[in-house]
Amino acid sequence: MPFYNTSTSIRQNSRKVCLVAIGFACCHTNAAASVQLPPNLLTAMRLRLCSLRTACFVVAFYTFFVALLMLGFGCHDYYVAPEYLLWLRVAGAFTVIILFLAGSCLLRAIYRNSGQLFLTWLVVYSLYVGYQITNIIWNCYYYYTDYDSVPEPIRMSVKCNFIVFSILLCFDILSIFVVYRYKNQTRIGRT
Repeated sequence: MPFYNTSTSIRQNSRKVCLVAIGFACCHTNAAASVQLPPNLLTAMRLRLCSLRTACFVVAFYTFFVALLMLGFGCHDYYVAPEYLLWLRVAGAFTVIILFLAGSCLLRAIYRNSGQLFLTWLVVYSLYVGYQITNIIWNCYYYYTDYDSVPEPIRMSVKCNFIVFSILLCFDILSIFVVYRYKNQTRIGRT
């Protein structure tokens, strides 16, 4: 059996995965133009995984996924502790409805090439990202200030909400850049 150096192959594969991830993010957000990167990395970044139109379809379904995730967290919170966090559940239910409408608005914008619908999605989703940032800050504050006075299931729910939506915040911001770039690339809505 020939000798096989696994550390080298693992290192090469991890480099490829990193290049693909960086290439996807940078090609769709135009970050490569503002930063000096090595030529081989720039070449890897030009290899896109999909077109911007396909990425917008992914963003539309990601919007539906985020809405379902928020609905799941709201149902779980209601099941675990119906007497706690009532106003937050009401705001979450309203946000779920708005996100479903925004996702359908983005799908319609892609099919019709409507600049106004793209702009509507961008405004609504930007407002959602602002809401999500304040929600993350509030959950962090709530978790650390009321730690001892709140029952364990509610603490775990707040902690999970904080962790999951903090991670998804990066994808939310990337989604805004992808849709904005597609809107500008196709020159939809310009006079």
